[in-house]
Amino acid sequence: MVTINGLSKAECIRTKVLHDGPWKTVSDVEYATASWVEWYNNRRLHSSLGTVSPTGFEAAHHADTEPRADRAPANKPPAGKSERFKLS
Repeated sequence: MVTINGLSKAECIRTKVLHDGPWKTVSDVEYATASWVEWYNNRRLHSSLGTVSPTGFEAAHHADTEPRADRAPANKPPAGKSERFKLS
């Protein structure tokens, strides 16, 4: 299993993707690490989520689970239908 520390070092610190040449200051490393963490937590495409970013997956989940104004609640009949099921 890959650890998050090992992954961040491999993808952020020990690569030339985020910077050219050696790191000049600790602040440069901190900024690159914060940028990588933001990407990892919010924008990376995650295969177990259907190749969707975690933020996109969470937004879709909330859109599916939050009640909408155009839908009747599950425990109440739709408007205008209650008379049909009324017992006399």
